[in-house]
Amino acid sequence: MISRAEVALRCARLRTSVATTAKPRPCSPAREIKDLIQDSVDKVNTGSDLVNESGQALDNIVTSVVKVGDIVAEIASASQEQAAGIDQVSRTVHSLEDLTQQNAALAEQTSAASVSMNERACQMSAQVEFFQINHEGTAPEPKPGAAPAPTRLAAAIEPIGGSARGHNRLPDQTEDWEEF
Repeated sequence: MISRAEVALRCARLRTSVATTAKPRPCSPAREIKDLIQDSVDKVNTGSDLVNESGQALDNIVTSVVKVGDIVAEIASASQEQAAGIDQVSRTVHSLEDLTQQNAALAEQTSAASVSMNERACQMSAQVEFFQINHEGTAPEPKPGAAPAPTRLAAAIEPIGGSARGHNRLPDQTEDWEEF
């Protein structure tokens, strides 16, 4: 066991160590409390300012979200208008395709009619060659297989009862008229 003398020695050492480590405090406990309260108030004020700033930031975020929502709505509306426009263009292109096919069919019909008219014109030209004359007033030489033409055109179209020069006149029918 430890003797009383050792306990006393240990207590003395403890007192001297406490005395050397403990410094005298210049402030009283009331001043300490006041400083702690002031520090707490400052921290609360700082926190309040941060909350206000956070509130403003959240208001800005909400405003931005509303703007983004409006922009998205405008984009959706524009997309619908664009889709309607594309649909209208598509219908117009289909209509143009139909018209192109109709024009192609009409062109084929026109081409066929042109070939037919050309053939008919050639046939008519061959038939009309009989009536052509040269500059000397005589019919051209007949082609092989064609009907013979008269030698003089004037003789072919001479009126009945006289020459083609108009020497024979119709009888004067004014002789029976009376003046009023």
